[in-house]
Amino acid sequence: MCVLWGAVVVVLALFTLNIRIFNNRTKKMRKYLEEEICGTEGCVQSFREALNCRCFISETNNGLWMMLINDDLISTKIRRLGVWEPHVTNYLVKNVKHNEVVIELGANIGYHTVLMAKLVSPLGRVYSYEVNDEVYDFAKMSLRMNDLSHIVKMKNVGISDKTGEALLHYTPLNSSVPTNIGMAHIDFAENGGKGELVKKVKMTSLDEDLPELKNVDWLRMDIEGSELPAIHGARRIIESSPNLKIVMEWAPCYLEKFGDLSAFIDLLHNYGFIFYRIEDDGNLGDEMPKEKLLEADQVDLVLLRNR
Repeated sequence: MCVLWGAVVVVLALFTLNIRIFNNRTKKMRKYLEEEICGTEGCVQSFREALNCRCFISETNNGLWMMLINDDLISTKIRRLGVWEPHVTNYLVKNVKHNEVVIELGANIGYHTVLMAKLVSPLGRVYSYEVNDEVYDFAKMSLRMNDLSHIVKMKNVGISDKTGEALLHYTPLNSSVPTNIGMAHIDFAENGGKGELVKKVKMTSLDEDLPELKNVDWLRMDIEGSELPAIHGARRIIESSPNLKIVMEWAPCYLEKFGDLSAFIDLLHNYGFIFYRIEDDGNLGDEMPKEKLLEADQVDLVLLRNR
């Protein structure tokens, strides 16, 4: 009995110690934000007011700091679990290497941006794009909090098959109801859905924006269907990157708005890519043939030229 109580006391002591360590780390990060990043006291509050929202700082399971948004689905998951999309996170951690080159389409609040920047550092490079300016600043701040801004070249522009303008449907950060900020998407309709706002945004293609870039190792895409035109606008980069691997959300209901899904699969097959599903443990499952891709609901995939 004494041994049992002794074990309970040790566990409680360790739990209390971990809470104190986390609180101390949080205080140190807040002080760092105020003194090192912004240079003035009260910077965090100023940042919150400038974005007209309630935000908070949290640490991920990988030891990375994030500036997050109250009542946002992704932020809430990170705060509670320390991770977003654990299967994708596990796959990236296992496979992205130091000094590799990454292109990211759809940074959102920057969770994968910060993670991949850490994985490719110190000499790697991440080219990241986020069209929604309401979350773009969150990603930028999280990069600065982790001293990774020098690894990432980030742009507040959307990626398509050509330069121009498009309509972005999005939920504002000051919305009175819980939301998923990551559901912002390019659409052809001039009126948004319930709770959505619509605004014009700038678009470009990867080949136009990165005319000299080649030998890219990774392309991560989560842009709610715009993956289809994005691939059409990245022909030169794809053809000049023999070791390219693509990590993407496969959502036919969104992809079909931008073109023929069967032809899109054929195009990627012609580039030499084979489709694999990311399983719950972060490993790859069996090859997904065209028939299954057309029938799929929503799934995270890795496209490889050779395995």
